[in-house]
Formats: sequence, structure tokens, C-alpha cells
Amino acid sequence: MKKGKSIKALALAAMVAALYIAATGLFAPISFGGIQVRVSEALCALALFSPWMVPGLTVGCLLSNLFWSPFGILDITLGTLATFLGALGVAIFAKKNRVLALCMPVITNALLVPIVLSIFAEQAYWLGVIYVGVGQAIACVGLGYPLAKALDKVKFLNEGM
Repeated sequence: MKKGKSIKALALAAMVAALYIAATGLFAPISFGGIQVRVSEALCALALFSPWMVPGLTVGCLLSNLFWSPFGILDITLGTLATFLGALGVAIFAKKNRVLALCMPVITNALLVPIVLSIFAEQAYWLGVIYVGVGQAIACVGLGYPLAKALDKVKFLNEGM
């Protein structure tokens, strides 16, 4: 990657991380817990445009969990891993099918986050899978898909890196 492009990628990653942190903080009351809709996960739609969005989403999730999660190190690691794998899945499936791509963070979060909830919130794992899965579907598909459609018109996102 050329120096100019790497600076652009780093700047975009920082902006994405900042947006993720701001959205998580703004909606913190519904971003954590047994029943949650993490609105900031809609930003996973940005990975449809470039895999270079994945680091920003990952750092944003890590810092959000560090700042606000009541579940400590397990949520910081597993929650961040779930977002990383989900965003990576979005980038991988972006060209094949957008809706399928946006389901990747739904799946990864629905499978990993309930591990944390079953330990700290004493919620049955499979109940957590359903609750987190529905919340993620609202955020990633319900909010993320319209976000992606709106961003289709943004020139620099569609130029690639």
C-alpha cells in the first residue's frame, strides 16, 4: 500500500473507531446486557466498502467495552472478537450478497456474547443467542443496510483503498 493510501486508511479507521465509541456511549443503556441493541454495530456496514474499515470497528468495539461494559475483561475480549470476526465476514461477503454479509456480525455476536451473559448476567446461553441475535439483526441489517444504501452515493467510499 502506498504511503498516501495507508494514511487515508489509518485516518478512516480512527474516524470509524471514534464513531463506534460515540454511538456506543450515546446508546450505552441499550448496548450492554441480556437484551441489547448495540446501535454502533450498524457501522459494520462500512466494511461493505472496504476491508480497511475492520480495524476501526474492532478498536471502537474494544474501547467501548473497556469504557462501559459492566462485564469486564471477558466482554472486552469476546465482544471485541465477535465484532472483529463479524466485520471481517462483512468484508469477505460484501461482493456476493450485502444482506448475507450484514448477517455475519449477527451470527458472530449471537454465538459469542451470550457466553459473557451466561456467566455475568446468569442468562441461559440459548436465550442469550436469541436476544443478542435479534438485537444484532436490528442493528446490522435493520440499520446497517439503509446506512450502506445511503453511503453508496459517497464517492470516496466507493473508490476503494
